[in-house]
Amino acid sequence: MDTNVRAAAVAGTFYGAEPGMLRYQLNQIRIPDPVKGIHGCMIPHAGYVFSMPTALRTLAAARENRYSRAVIIGPSHRYAFNGICLADYKSWATPFGNMEVDEEGAEYLKSSVSETVHIDNTPHIQEHSIEVELPLLHYFFGKIKILPVLAGQLNCNIADALGAVMSKLDTPDTLWIISGDFTHYGKSFGYTPFGVPVEQAKLNALDREAAEHIAKCDFAGLTEFINRTQATICGVNPAALYLKTIANSGTAVEGNVTAVTDSGKVSRDLSHVVGYAGITFRKINK
Repeated sequence: MDTNVRAAAVAGTFYGAEPGMLRYQLNQIRIPDPVKGIHGCMIPHAGYVFSMPTALRTLAAARENRYSRAVIIGPSHRYAFNGICLADYKSWATPFGNMEVDEEGAEYLKSSVSETVHIDNTPHIQEHSIEVELPLLHYFFGKIKILPVLAGQLNCNIADALGAVMSKLDTPDTLWIISGDFTHYGKSFGYTPFGVPVEQAKLNALDREAAEHIAKCDFAGLTEFINRTQATICGVNPAALYLKTIANSGTAVEGNVTAVTDSGKVSRDLSHVVGYAGITFRKINK
């Protein structure tokens, strides 16, 4: 096994492992017209059967823009740490072929080593939040270089410090991918404020409120929302890091919520539901 390549951990479970069939499935999704000046996209990272339409239609907006690199910020589901975690892989495997890591960008972040910048392959080995986005990126952009970043716990001070560091990566040819699902609802998640089974309209309204804060680049509002609702949104820290990054880089963006949905629309199980949202960020002139 090539230790320089991060092997796919969830191909065949979260998404199809056979490239021909996977491409066929992606081709079946109707996508919107492209949008000029897309700076970033927030997309879900659940199994494609649940989240692929939301992710694909959101990311499709960027397809005719030219990028040399995608910085992908995903949450860590299995390992706890403060700040961010990078890996030492040279490329990541997908059903469509390997995607090369932007080593220059990775080395820049690694040179910023502190107690909040970690270099460790272990949290990445089984983590799906970055991997699930890679076939979609390959589908639209081919062999674009990638910079995978796992986000751990963030407080305001850590987010500010990392945003300042990561702002140096905010170049005109960089696409930012914020990987995050929204509210995880049910007894198994320890979150049932609307009772069980949940009314989808209430769950979707909760997630839309969070998504609108993110789309408006409203870090303070997002923080207040999480403190008030305790919503179990695993994409909060990646989104917060993106908002702090663009605040430090000075890039002005206009966010648009492209979709709000949930796994219950597919599973019909409203006792155990995960919410999804898509958001695009378009560069604007100040």
